[in-house]
Amino acid sequence: MATRSGRLNVRVTDAQKKLITRAAESTHSSVSDFVLRSACRASEQALADQTAFFLNEEDFVAFQNALEGPAQYNPKLAEILKEKAPWED
Repeated sequence: MATRSGRLNVRVTDAQKKLITRAAESTHSSVSDFVLRSACRASEQALADQTAFFLNEEDFVAFQNALEGPAQYNPKLAEILKEKAPWED
């Protein structure tokens, strides 16, 4: 198990603190563990929402056909790919 060495500080209202504390107690965990688990779960979902998508059958077939078809040259994309990334300066 990795050692926890990082720290997050969050400002909350009294009502939010009471709510989070009650929820942590109801799951028999500390507030820190409860908040960390909840934040990680929400983070994983937010990232999954950006990488997974669902299509109906008609759209899936069109998507699959586009993937299997020959690549098409896109001059605008080629120009963008020649540029340096902002973090490379």
